[in-house]
This record gives sequence, C-alpha cells and structure tokens, in this order.
Amino acid sequence: FEKYVRTRLKNKKSRDTLLLIDIDGFKLINDKYGHAVGDYVLIVISDRLRKFVRKTDKVGRIGGDEFMVYLQDIATPEHVEALIEKLREKISYPIEYQNHTISISVSIGWAVAHAGTAFEQIYARADEAMYQQKCQGKA
Repeated sequence: FEKYVRTRLKNKKSRDTLLLIDIDGFKLINDKYGHAVGDYVLIVISDRLRKFVRKTDKVGRIGGDEFMVYLQDIATPEHVEALIEKLREKISYPIEYQNHTISISVSIGWAVAHAGTAFEQIYARADEAMYQQKCQGKA
C-alpha cells in the first residue's frame, strides 16, 4: 500500500487524497463479544470499504482497527467531505452476527496529496485529522 502511494505521489498531475479510518470503541467490541466477533467486524468493514471505492482507489489495513484508503484524482475538499459522509454511512450500518447487532462508528481523517508530497507528510496530516475527529467525538 505504501509503495503504491509513494508511486502515485511522484505523478506530477495527481491530486489524490489519503483517508485514515479508525473503528471507534473496537476494543469494547472484542471485550463484550469476543475476538471472533471482532474479527468478523473487521472483515465486514473491509468488504464495505472495498465495495465503496472505485477500481482506481486502494484500500489497506494498517493494523488493529485502522484502515487506509487512497483516492485518486479527487477534485475538491468539498468532494472529499461529501464522499466521507457517504462512506461513514456505509461503514456505520449495524452488523448482524449470530444473535447480536453490533453498532459501528468510525473516525476518519484525511489529507490531500499534491505532486511531490512525501508519504510521511500526507500520513501525518491524515493521522492528525483522524485524532481530532476522535477528540471531538465525531464518529
């Protein structure tokens, strides 16, 4: 995933966006329902992300309950915000597992990558934005 992003960042014409997504309260899901349910939640979220993005975009799991989505050629910040709201709605739909209904919310941070931006820069900006979302309770 990182190699792909670094290659895209070398493209002088690209105006891409990196999303960092963190499942809110994921530890509580594992604690309340068990790790098998937590694993199922991760699989469902992964599937939802892959179905949501375009074929030109990339989805990756950072680890634990965090994911990255790299969106190619996003025109404006308003477009990114609208897309994030749709994504949040798709991801946050309750998950049914055996006799349990599991509510999901996510924090999403993002940063626009212009040509020549270093991976570390875009990642740090998206990570800071995600952290701010978590602190503000905007799930």
